[in-house]
Amino acid sequence: MELVLVGLSHKTCTVETREAFSISPERKRLLLRALASGKLAAEELVWVSTCNRVDLYAVGKKKDCETALIGFLSDQSQYDDNKSSGGHLYSKTGKEAMDHLLNVACGLDSMVVGENEILGQLKDSYYGAKSAGTTGRLTNTLFQRAIGVGKHVRANTKISQGGRSVAFVAVQYAGRIFGDLDKAKVLLLGAGEMAEAAASAFAEKKAALTVINRTRAKGQELAAKFSAQSVPWENLETALSEADVVLVSTSSSEPVITKDGMKKIMALRHGNPIFLVDISVPRNIQPEVGSLSNVYLYNIDDLERIVAENLAQLSEEIKKAQGIIDAKSAEIWEKFSQDSSVDPAVFTEPLRIGTRGSRLALAQTNIICDLVRKEGVEISQKIIKTSGDIFLTDPVEKLIAADGKGLFVKEIERDLLDGGIKLAMHSLKDLPGDLAEGLRIGAYLKREDPRDAIITRTGCSLADLPPGAKIATGSSRRRFQIARLKPGAVFCPLRGNMDTRLAKLDRGECDAIVVAYAALKRLGLENRITQVFTADEVVPAPGQGIIAVEAATADLQTMRLVRRLDHARTRICAECERLFLATLGGGCATPLGAHAELTEEGLLFRVFWCSPDGRQKLNLETYIDCSKMTESITDLVARIKQLV
Repeated sequence: MELVLVGLSHKTCTVETREAFSISPERKRLLLRALASGKLAAEELVWVSTCNRVDLYAVGKKKDCETALIGFLSDQSQYDDNKSSGGHLYSKTGKEAMDHLLNVACGLDSMVVGENEILGQLKDSYYGAKSAGTTGRLTNTLFQRAIGVGKHVRANTKISQGGRSVAFVAVQYAGRIFGDLDKAKVLLLGAGEMAEAAASAFAEKKAALTVINRTRAKGQELAAKFSAQSVPWENLETALSEADVVLVSTSSSEPVITKDGMKKIMALRHGNPIFLVDISVPRNIQPEVGSLSNVYLYNIDDLERIVAENLAQLSEEIKKAQGIIDAKSAEIWEKFSQDSSVDPAVFTEPLRIGTRGSRLALAQTNIICDLVRKEGVEISQKIIKTSGDIFLTDPVEKLIAADGKGLFVKEIERDLLDGGIKLAMHSLKDLPGDLAEGLRIGAYLKREDPRDAIITRTGCSLADLPPGAKIATGSSRRRFQIARLKPGAVFCPLRGNMDTRLAKLDRGECDAIVVAYAALKRLGLENRITQVFTADEVVPAPGQGIIAVEAATADLQTMRLVRRLDHARTRICAECERLFLATLGGGCATPLGAHAELTEEGLLFRVFWCSPDGRQKLNLETYIDCSKMTESITDLVARIKQLV
């Protein structure tokens, strides 16, 4: 997996092209949908969309990911000037992509070199992606370090001195085209960060400033900071008819000033000229407005002349900043390369991985072994019997009550701590919320389908089973949820490996069994499935469908190897489900379902909770902010405890 960047900026194209590629809320949903479906060939993703750039940073296989990102931007853009979008797009990988990110964070790649806004925009982009669950180990590390380098450069050079920003330069430009701004009536459309920077610059020029914003309260708040006037959006036509200079900086995806609307306003102005400066992307003033008599329209690309003049004054500070970036870049990349790479030569003998001895456990362990061998490291298996494998006739709930949580893992973890094995394979749903001290889950493999499936003896669906049909399951979670779907069903216990369970069904000891779809698929038994329940019908167990690889925290070489097997999006879902399990309290026998799913709207979290006697039940769905996962889960658990 490699860091891949595809993007375009003010250096490669005009504002007309940039606005065609900008990431709107709808395009963001399409981007997340493409990521979730695998169409982007990426495991991690951060998108940066500002007035001067659209950059997509992803982690994936270089060629596949690069091609997919270029395809997405080209397909989604509305650019139709009969030119190939490829002429505007750049692509970079590895350290070159990281260096680009560092230069962006420090303001060296901005139109207004040294501007402060880009650092805030980069942070917003990163936390937006983190909140949506699309970041991972590589993007988390690099964006956090890049933001830190951006702060360091600004603190140790004068590159941002004087409040440099696009808005600041736009006000300079307005002064040049109008003259003395202290004699001008200035109208500011917008109340965001760029608008606030512009308001500050206009206030320094002692201009008579009026602020107008769709959300009146935000407009009033901004106006109050600079002793300006605030008017409601409904008065826009009147405000435009009275202004000399108008600066527009809103987040609207459509023009807020149109040619037809401006025609009416110019009639009210009786031919008096008006100067319009639009620094929004997408542009908020229709370009055709500039064709009207006595209307002078300028956009963000027209600021280049002042930018060039300011650039000459910063040459020494740019050199200092570049020196800091070069040093930090080498340090960050060396550290990251060390943490990410594996030298097979350090493993002088085959690694031993501990596993239970069932056919399913061995099939899952073989998946890990194949991945380890692809890293050039030899590996062997050690079968370990757990308490859950020994006491096959007792119900799971009874064994846990007598022996505590970790019924299927304690013996394996003990061998891992004693050094008898270097790795441990677990079905994540069997792991308790708290691991043994000194151990850590180094990797979550890509999740298999987490849903539950039913196999009936006659091949009929759950709904078509006769009244009183006997359904076998060892899970109280499944039992209570299926009882709602099939009132009147009779439930009986089910233990043992998959072959034992299927044999019980085939002998006629029950009419149906309910098992994990992932287990059947990994054993090549999909043909036995009668029906697969949706995650809404039967909420899966926390961690269902996920293989976890555990190792000793202190074994750095092995942990470094294991991390290369990790699947970033699966990790986010797994950590969410396990955090919920640990916060609420409960082991693998608790009647509890928890399923996290990354969607185009964010991390969708489904919960099923039931009291041990089945009298109280609760189902709910919510979206989790991945950038504040602990806080979100803590609040959710508190809510559940209030409800039950």
